[in-house]
Amino acid sequence: MEWEKELEESHRAQAAAKTAPSAQRARSSSSTSTSKRLELRTLEPMHRVEAATMVRELLASFPSLNLPDPKIYTTSMVEGLIEYPRWAGELTMKLIKRSYSFPPAVAEVVKTLEELVAPHRAAHRLSAPRLPPPEIDRSQRPTGEQLKAKYPELWEGRGQSSAADLVRARQQMVEQIGQEAWDRIPNAAPRMAGWRKLG
Repeated sequence: MEWEKELEESHRAQAAAKTAPSAQRARSSSSTSTSKRLELRTLEPMHRVEAATMVRELLASFPSLNLPDPKIYTTSMVEGLIEYPRWAGELTMKLIKRSYSFPPAVAEVVKTLEELVAPHRAAHRLSAPRLPPPEIDRSQRPTGEQLKAKYPELWEGRGQSSAADLVRARQQMVEQIGQEAWDRIPNAAPRMAGWRKLG
């Protein structure tokens, strides 16, 4: 049956989209294989008249209706259907007629519609043309030398430590670990060949 195959393909595509390990893989595989497998369908919502006809035919297919307020049920069902394309509504109605012996809740119908449409919506999103990144004009960007000339205070003594800085660092270290621990530090550690204890 066509509607069962379509529903099965829809579920398969949705499961494949969830299990893709990365967005890049999902983008490349879904946009090619999903679009081929699903034959991208329109996502244009159905008209209210089409939805009302579907609901009327659905209710007529049940031998007895035990609805508290058929008018409210019909209105709610139409409101739920008009957000989805006609093909999804038709497949959902076929599924309901073959699977239910009483009118389903609107939430169940919308859930089925969403399961059918979600893979197509994702495939449409992935196949939509992407905007190129904006071009950045770097011709007015200052060079390193221009920045040094403009902000000399940021480059003074950069990467160099004065003798006073070294003495201050030694005093802080001795205060933290104690003179005895400082004296046990070797002058050259094997892993840091260029390192030498201060003082």
